[in-house]
Parts: sequence; C-alpha cells; structure tokens
Amino acid sequence: MIMSRINEIDSFLRKLSQLAKSSNYGIDEDIVYEALKRYGFTNEEYKNGFAISQYFDYWIDYFKNKNNIGVFVHPIQKNFLQFWNERDFDTEYIKLYVSVDANSMLKSVNEIFTELEKMNAVQGSKVAPRVRSDSIVLRIKNEKDVKEIIEFINNNKTIKNGSKKTNPFMLREGIVGLAYDDNLSYNSAVSFLISEYIKQKKENQGLENVNCIDFSNYVASFSRCLVTSKDFLKKFMKTAYYKQNSDRIEYYGQSDVLSNIKRVFDLIDFNLNDNNTYEDFITMYKNSKEEKEELMNDFNKLLIDTHELFINSCRETYQKYGTRQLAGAIDKAINGDYSSFTNDNNLRETMKKYMGKEEIKKIVDGLIFSSEAVFRKSEGYTCARIIENMYKEETNSKSK
Repeated sequence: MIMSRINEIDSFLRKLSQLAKSSNYGIDEDIVYEALKRYGFTNEEYKNGFAISQYFDYWIDYFKNKNNIGVFVHPIQKNFLQFWNERDFDTEYIKLYVSVDANSMLKSVNEIFTELEKMNAVQGSKVAPRVRSDSIVLRIKNEKDVKEIIEFINNNKTIKNGSKKTNPFMLREGIVGLAYDDNLSYNSAVSFLISEYIKQKKENQGLENVNCIDFSNYVASFSRCLVTSKDFLKKFMKTAYYKQNSDRIEYYGQSDVLSNIKRVFDLIDFNLNDNNTYEDFITMYKNSKEEKEELMNDFNKLLIDTHELFINSCRETYQKYGTRQLAGAIDKAINGDYSSFTNDNNLRETMKKYMGKEEIKKIVDGLIFSSEAVFRKSEGYTCARIIENMYKEETNSKSK
C-alpha cells in the first residue's frame, strides 16, 4: 500500500517524538535537517554516501560550450556546483527538488540541465556534493519554464526509474518537490519549525500526540503571531534560526528577511495540506510575491519604537522651530494632522506611516502624567514644554 504524503509526515514526526523521549538534549534544527536530507534513502545508501562532487569537473567541461548555461563552483557555496542562466539578479524563484539514486545521478543531471539550456530558462540552480533528498535543486524564474521542466522530468525514464522521494513537507508534482523561499532556505525553515514543535510537545508532555494536522495548526499560529505580537516577534528574533540569517539581514534589511520568513512559514503550512494542487501552489506563489511589501510594513510597525520616534520628532521640531510650533504640531497630530512636524531625516513621513493619532495621544498623555505637569492652554503646549525641558537638561548635562 502506497503511503500518502500526510501519512509520511505523521510517520516522520512520530519518529522524532520517539527520539525526543529518549534524548536528554532535545531535538534541534540540525537533527531535523539531517533527517530531511536522508529522506527516501536507506541508512546503508546514505551511510555509503555517493560523492556527486567527483562529477563536478566533468559537468563544468560538458556544459562549457553551451550558450544558455554557466556551470561553476561559487566561492560562497564551495561544496555545491552551480548551474546558472541569470539575466537579471533576483531571488524570487520557484524551487524544484529532484532526488535520484547514485546510479542515475550522472545521466539525470545531464538530461535535466541540457533540457533547461535548450529552453533558455532563467535559473540559478545547484547540485549537492553527495546523494541526498535535495541533491538537485532547480531555481526557475518563469512559471512556463517550471511547468515545462516538471513535465520533462516526470516523463523521462532515466530520471523516473532512479527517482527517490523528496521530503514530504513540500507539495509534490509527480517526483518533483515544490517550494519557494526567496533568499532563504526552505528546508532550514521546516527544520526550525519542527524542532520548535517537538520541543513544545515535550515540555507539555504531548509527544504522543504529534501529527500533521496538529503541526499545521502550530505552524499557522506561529506565523500569525509573528505579525500580531511584538513580544512574540522579539522572542523569535533571539532564536538561533533568526540569527543565522544575519548576513541576509545586513544585506536586505530586517523587515525584508522577516517578511520572507513569514511567507515561507505560510507556504509550509500550505504544503501540509495534501488537497492542494500544483495550480493552488502557483496561486500561492503569486499572492506571496504581491503581499511582500505589505508584510514588510507590518514588521516595520512592530520593529519601530514609536515612543522614541515621537520624542525624536518633537526634539527635532523644537530645535528647528521652537516651543510654539511644537505645541501646535502636537495638538494637530492628536487630531491626525502631522504637517507641522519637521520632516528632517524623514521623521514626519515615518510618523504618518507607523503612528496613528490614538497612539500619539497615548504617548502625550503618558508624558504629561509622568511629569505631573499642569495643563496650560493645551495638551500640545504642556507636552512641548516637557520636551523643551528634556532637551535643555540633556544639553546642560553634556556641557558639564
């Protein structure tokens, strides 16, 4: 009897839960990631690990005179062989995973990338140095090319006869696994969420109740909390998984990486439903790209310290225009008009984007209450005098 993908997930999670029971150290991301890499191979097959890297020089030479593909070892990923045909640098690709046995590896790689070269497909693909469930990863730009290469792979006897199952945490179209992850690693994200799920189950004495449906609920809740709870987000940003993306964060920015993480988490939840189809996946991919900017704004709202933003805006406005204009600016802002604040360093526009009038009113009331100030003329006037005194005290302390 052929096991469904959801049953495969149940079985995978149960094995990890059994391991967690017998371990004093828990199940971390590395353990899960290793299990995903081994998926579809027997212990003997994986242990004896076939070195695909012995073919790297052969493939570099084999494709060197082809017009629409470049094959090389990238200095950042020295253990992988890259197969690129990128005309514009981009990170928005659909990822296709193909797993084959050792005997089929040479011919499978030859046939897949020869076909992609003929198609002139925009790609940034790679081949791993050894046999594993994600040994061939195709990153394809255009949906038309994605569909065409999937059909080619599923109808190629050499590849089909040597195929192994991709890990079950991604939708499958025939023997091809489907995902997208922008500038992240889909399998690393899966490994993180599974390790956190198993850890929570162990803490709550619930290891007997792990299954795909329960895991899906966990992933959906985790992803939702990232954009609805500042405390949850701060806790997540302290995890090793988030910190391991430090290079990406430095290059792309926090909100960009966080939005991609949430999009990948949502895709993982989507892939936990075996009723979803290839067409559903493509729709999900399109919607995910469209919502990226909105998600970045959501994360910026959570990441920005609005109290500090308001104080800085007040200080800059006071320094530039004096107490009277600041008083008027605050009174207007309480009613939703930010026009009288300075826009130096983009402060006014940032306030408009991330601060509502109710939040400004709350901060103003808090400043007045904490200073035990007495209202004179208006809340804005009182708050402006508080800001003025704060500025003078800071200036005096610096001059001493």
